[in-house]
Amino acid sequence: MIFPIGLLAALGKAGYKVGAYFFKGPKIDAALEYQSCEKECISVSPFNTVTGSNPANKVLNRYRFTGNYILVLKNNSRNQAYYISMLNASEIFSSFDHIHQLEHLESGQKLELKISFSYIADMTEPASNQAPSIPWESLNKNLVIAYQNEAGNKFYTLFKVSDRDICNTYHLILPK
Repeated sequence: MIFPIGLLAALGKAGYKVGAYFFKGPKIDAALEYQSCEKECISVSPFNTVTGSNPANKVLNRYRFTGNYILVLKNNSRNQAYYISMLNASEIFSSFDHIHQLEHLESGQKLELKISFSYIADMTEPASNQAPSIPWESLNKNLVIAYQNEAGNKFYTLFKVSDRDICNTYHLILPK
C-alpha cells in the first residue's frame, strides 16, 4: 500500500501512529561462530590428477572437508521480527537447521542455527592442514534473510558469508 507523503504527515499531526505501525521494522543481524573443521581422507593418488604427471613425486590425497559453524541471527531493534526465513541458504550451505515458519525474535533475542560447509579437494598432506573451513564457492556470497514486522511489511538482511568479517546490509526491497 502506497500513501502520499502529505497524507502520512496529516495523519501523523492528527495523532495517528501510521508510521510507527507500518514502517518501523526489525533489524536482524547475522554472524558465523566457528565450531570445528573435520578432514577425512577419501582416496590417495600417486600422481597429479590435473596434469596427469607427478614431477615432484608428491602424493596427492583427496580430502572431504566439513566446516561446522553456528549461524547467529539477532534482532537488534526494538521491534519484533516475524516469519523469519533464509531465502537462499541451500545455495550456500551444505546443511543447515531450518527455521520454523512461526519462529519470531523479540527485541534483543537471538536464534542459533547449526550450519556446515562441505567440499572435496585434492592436495598434499601438509597443505591439507591449512585448508579453509569455508569453500571458495561460498565465501563472500550473500545470504538473504527475510522477515516481517507486525503489520506484515517485509524487510531483508544481506549477510556476506565470511569467517573473518561480519557484514550485514539492510533492505526494504528484496535485493537481486
